[in-house]
Amino acid sequence: MRATSRRLVVALALGALVLAGCGGGASDAGPSDPSYAASDRPTTDRPTSAAPSAPAKPVRRDRLLPPLAHVRSDRPDLYADGCQVAPESDEPTGCAYGASAQDATATIAVIGDSKSAQWSTALQRLAETRGWRVLIYTKSGCAAVAVPMSMDGEEYASCTRFDRTVSAELVANPVDLLLTSNTSDTALVTDLAPGQDAREASLDAFVAGEKKAWTTWIEAGNRVAVISDIPRPTRSGSIFDVPRCVEKHRDYLERCSFDRAAGEALSGRTGQVRGVEEMGAVDVSPALLGEDVPGATDAPLAWVDPLGILCPQGTCPPADGRILIYREGSHLTDTYVASLTDRIGAVMTALGLP
Repeated sequence: MRATSRRLVVALALGALVLAGCGGGASDAGPSDPSYAASDRPTTDRPTSAAPSAPAKPVRRDRLLPPLAHVRSDRPDLYADGCQVAPESDEPTGCAYGASAQDATATIAVIGDSKSAQWSTALQRLAETRGWRVLIYTKSGCAAVAVPMSMDGEEYASCTRFDRTVSAELVANPVDLLLTSNTSDTALVTDLAPGQDAREASLDAFVAGEKKAWTTWIEAGNRVAVISDIPRPTRSGSIFDVPRCVEKHRDYLERCSFDRAAGEALSGRTGQVRGVEEMGAVDVSPALLGEDVPGATDAPLAWVDPLGILCPQGTCPPADGRILIYREGSHLTDTYVASLTDRIGAVMTALGLP
């Protein structure tokens, strides 16, 4: 069960376009499990200054949220609503949640791959109480950048077309805030200089592409907030599946924790950090902990880093108390994102949104 936001499927003036997608790949395309009752959802009235940590004592296996049986399907409702664009499509869907265009106190566009889409539930809940309109522009494995992305060594052509279409819409019709993230950071590089490292060249091209996109949107009148990618669960150099680990060690969840630095190295964070630093973004992350952020209200480019909450003391636990954090890969459970609604709301307030 998801947030109770009104869903509006709007025909945005995009010509022959429709939106989709998320960086989670084909495994992210499908309806959410409806059997997880709303009464099982945690509330969001948690202290804004307390950072989560691994459970100090065993958590009863029947008390975990979401229940292990439903953890992999614990996703934002935009999947079931058909708002996530599949890899083969290049047409934006025109999905919107919250207030109408005429009544909205602010309009927020969510753009990028699944690492952007995973934050949509918190925004939808905030839209209900603060009168926002939330537009969804996400596509599987498709970072929102002004450079072709690589898929299996070839151009991810549908992503290139999708990004151009969405960018043109945002330039023509700016929003109050554009929230973006990505896990995919492999830009297509066709010509390498002698001795040039392919991965470094790809990352350099990606950073140049994201900076070009951000600059284009900002110059058109959009404000941009980049939210950090989440570390990939990693142990001894290999990625592991957190839900499977929790199933095996459900009475000793700390055994499924992992090192933040190792997980970061395999995430899309490196390119994001380079981009925001080179463009002088304002770090609004302290707002997640209830702290003031001078200069954030009018910042054209902002950086939101939830890793201090996700991975306190440099370790990423599998759960925050009884709430499971990871559902698949490094994607957050929708239950966990919903529990962060007040923290995300504090960031939006710091950015000056009503």
